Amino acid sequence: MTIKDKTTEDVEMNENAEVNPQNELELLIRGEIKEQLKMIAKSVQQEDLDNDRRQMRAFRLFYNRLRRQMTTSLLVSMLKEFNSSHLISYVQQESTTMVDEVDQQKPIPEVEVYLWLITIIHLIDTKEYRKSFTCALDCIKYQQSLEKQQRRRTINFLLSKVYFYFVYAHEKLGNNRLMSNNEFRNVLLSRLRSSTLVHDNWGQFVLLNSLLRNYLQDKLVEQANKLLKNVSIDQTIGHVDNGQLARYFYYKGRIQAIQLDYSESFDSLQNALRKAPSATTTATTASSGTAAGKKAQNISNAVGRGFRIHTNKLLIVVSLLMGHIPDRSLFVNTIESINDEITIKQLKPYYELTQQVRLGNVNGFESVVDKYRQQYILDDNLTLINRIRPNVIRTGLKSIIKAYSRISFADICKKLNLNDTDVNDVQGIVAKAIKDGIIDAKIDEKTQSVATTQYQDVYETSEPAEEFDKRIQFCLNCRSQCIKAMRYRLEQKKVKPEELPPTMDVDEIVEEVGDDDLLED
Repeated sequence: MTIKDKTTEDVEMNENAEVNPQNELELLIRGEIKEQLKMIAKSVQQEDLDNDRRQMRAFRLFYNRLRRQMTTSLLVSMLKEFNSSHLISYVQQESTTMVDEVDQQKPIPEVEVYLWLITIIHLIDTKEYRKSFTCALDCIKYQQSLEKQQRRRTINFLLSKVYFYFVYAHEKLGNNRLMSNNEFRNVLLSRLRSSTLVHDNWGQFVLLNSLLRNYLQDKLVEQANKLLKNVSIDQTIGHVDNGQLARYFYYKGRIQAIQLDYSESFDSLQNALRKAPSATTTATTASSGTAAGKKAQNISNAVGRGFRIHTNKLLIVVSLLMGHIPDRSLFVNTIESINDEITIKQLKPYYELTQQVRLGNVNGFESVVDKYRQQYILDDNLTLINRIRPNVIRTGLKSIIKAYSRISFADICKKLNLNDTDVNDVQGIVAKAIKDGIIDAKIDEKTQSVATTQYQDVYETSEPAEEFDKRIQFCLNCRSQCIKAMRYRLEQKKVKPEELPPTMDVDEIVEEVGDDDLLED
């Protein structure tokens, strides 16, 4: 039986009357949501082990297909039908009809929270951010009252979505926020504490990412770093979706980069890109010459495009801070996989920056930074980019040392365009480069020059072994993360042996049936 047949059973329609397309659409939406609520209630009552997955499927169906067609009148009628009239006050200013809720039976908490969630999303779609924030806050208070009675683990996924839209509405309010950032963080921290104690993996990741984002927006990097160290999530990585994991690794990588831990930041950002939605989807199989193919391609590119661009930007900066030059394929593959003007425009400042660092051109580096300063400020990467200048000097110094067997400090100043730098400072830069192993040379203080040693084959050093070890560690980390991300079906309730029905041996069955009955067959 189709959804249309199910919805028309509950509504009496005159066969001779004309069918209104709007009414038919509302009936379809009402029938879809009814089926979702029945599925949620049935999985909760039967203690289904795939309850979270069913709720996720129901939410995605509403978010992707139904929310754009939801009207205020339809939402109000559905709230009345499912005995949730207390939510109508968030949607309408004044309720025209008073509903007697004394004799009405309220739905189970899972269904009620789902109705809260639908209401919050509708308010956000209509840009009623103040009402959506109040509605989400009241839903969190309702959940706190449920915890005092009985903790329900079947509600975790839906509450995680409520937390997400609670944070989203708070950010959208801007300067007209209903509570300060300190009060807002206190609410999130209290919910994170409760979610961690009861092993609510869905809520824990959403709340942790929201707190890290809020700390970074207020430039509270030390507090964010302390939060990362105190919250352990290693055992919960395999129990949430990749979207939350990608956000977590991105915020973690940014915090580590600010804290000068570039190698760990590089690994975290790579994990974020690996967990992010892929740019290549099935839409690429459509014909690129047709209008439908181009539209499908644009839709596929828009999924996670902004996140991939921002993560690639930060990954390029961290690579330059580590002293590595990003491969050209990083820019080419990103642009070719997405292939739109927005991506090319966003990555162009970082491509030119990488070129100047590779050449060791200090003046060119400073001119690029001045040219795209506003773009770097919008990306919140200007502070990290200013740290790259010493690496530019080291790169240029390395190319100079390879070209000359002996060169004075004054000539190094001229070639690196360090006109405002004292010769003693250049000597300190060269000494630091020798100590870090960037160049292999000796300083002659009498002649104020640098003498390079004889060229040594790279395969006679430990550099190939170190590079090979990095690749091995990368593969091992990928394997360990895959093992952690594996999901196993929860065990069913074990039945005690005394509760099992009595079993009979073959001989007992034969005696009970009788030989005559067996021979008749």
